[in-house]
Amino acid sequence: MELYNSLIKDSKALLEKGTAKVWDYEPGRCWTDIGSSELVLQKDAAYELGASGRGSANYVLFTSSGELVNKDQVLLYGPDLKDIKGDVDFARIVLLRVGVLDDDDEMVYRTLKDIEFAKYHVYPEGYMVRMSPESYREQVRVSKKALKKGIGFQAIGNSYIKAYKKDVNVLNATVIFVTAPGFDYEQMKGIAKKAHRLLGVLPEGHLRRSGGHEGTAFRRGRKGRREGPFPLKQRKATNRKTGRSAVLFSIFACCRI
Repeated sequence: MELYNSLIKDSKALLEKGTAKVWDYEPGRCWTDIGSSELVLQKDAAYELGASGRGSANYVLFTSSGELVNKDQVLLYGPDLKDIKGDVDFARIVLLRVGVLDDDDEMVYRTLKDIEFAKYHVYPEGYMVRMSPESYREQVRVSKKALKKGIGFQAIGNSYIKAYKKDVNVLNATVIFVTAPGFDYEQMKGIAKKAHRLLGVLPEGHLRRSGGHEGTAFRRGRKGRREGPFPLKQRKATNRKTGRSAVLFSIFACCRI
């Protein structure tokens, strides 16, 4: 899986100007997960990360290279949540090392999408995430109550890593938060857009080789119900659930509450 390696290198180059605070992954130090999305009203919020008019970016990159990603870590460039006093720029970049995926392109695509959708199943208390897939932005409203309880990026990052590592294909996960001014958030969004296009190439290449959607269906019928790392029934249930979550977050991204 070398498709994203150049984008990982570009992302690291963008961050070279800053100094990161680094925490090793500690699964026992995740932030409280409430199991569903929480509504944080503006009157209850201390501030917003990646607010309208601020820089913002969000993307996931995959690799099989142990040289590029080899640890489960949380990195922070900029002030932590307790030190932020108002709306700030924000980016969340996730680098994932996955095992060798030797399925055909369509199966690899589905596996990577399953892994990527883990971000829709993290519900930190007092940390309301609003994603906009079309603009590659992520906005987070942090509640005053959560700040009093000691919420921080270390615990939030641990929660994301824990979610990603539930998939057996994920070997290492590095979650990077950026809150400092001066970084090129527009260029980060450009990388996010390229990553989205690269992932879309996989099923397109598969369809060209298999004779379009009808050919793909015919081949799948002959091969049986092999659907990547999960059984077909489980995958369908997973996709239905993540699809609803994706729609929910898109709705949140389109309106301010």
